[in-house]
Amino acid sequence: MANEITAYFGITVLKGNLNRRNDPVTVSADFAGSRVIQNVQIVASSAHEAIVVGDLASAGYAMFKNLDTTNFVSIGVEVSSTFYAFIKLLPGESALVRLNALTIFAQANTAPVNLDCFLSEA
Repeated sequence: MANEITAYFGITVLKGNLNRRNDPVTVSADFAGSRVIQNVQIVASSAHEAIVVGDLASAGYAMFKNLDTTNFVSIGVEVSSTFYAFIKLLPGESALVRLNALTIFAQANTAPVNLDCFLSEA
């Protein structure tokens, strides 16, 4: 089979005279893997911690949603014990990305947050 994964996204910015719209995009991809994992992970604010990837064998698509109503959460990588965030999710925000590796980390801002994580194999 082909195109077993489908994702939809778009963005519109409206403020004053600024009116920019990116037409919604549909991305279809083959799902060569056989596993997905979805869990809600409690992410602490005291230190960055690994995102649970279970028994996934390869990196594929990931969708993260910050379920907290007050605090943001950062998602990123660790290099030589230093956390480098490349995604910031404000309360209620989501992000869809295609991962290059399964070693990813998260850290909450002020207090622990619940992070909904959906990850697939490539």
